Amino acid sequence: MTNKQTILIAGATGNIGGGAAVALAKRGARVVLLGRYTERLKARVNLVRAALSEAQIDYQDTDIAMLVIDFSDLESVKNAAAEAMNRFPMINGLILSVGVIVQKGPKILDNGHEVMFATNVMGPFLFIQLLLKRMQQSDGLILH
Repeated sequence: MTNKQTILIAGATGNIGGGAAVALAKRGARVVLLGRYTERLKARVNLVRAALSEAQIDYQDTDIAMLVIDFSDLESVKNAAAEAMNRFPMINGLILSVGVIVQKGPKILDNGHEVMFATNVMGPFLFIQLLLKRMQQSDGLILH
């Protein structure tokens, strides 16, 4: 990548999102790791840094960022979108590798939404809608 592009990666603590973070960081992107759990995000940030160091790729600490978001909680989604727009003037890409499976029947959240539907559909849809104008400014791409 010739210009530093900012790519948000939801589900970054998992294997697909984590692999995408490493691959994009190695290509020179600023990667913003999104996930529910701060400690898991910190661990993934360290793994990305280690991969870059191992590959002898120079990077700045600002090139690897994290943002806590719970896609099952629409307030968390709104707050994370606002923080992303506040911190990153350009958002060039969004990778949504987030999802849950509930195997023992529906689990209803306090807000009345079913957890799988909220996490896999409602949260990502809202996040996209909130970031869409910012992403259109840079002809940003969404992978879901």
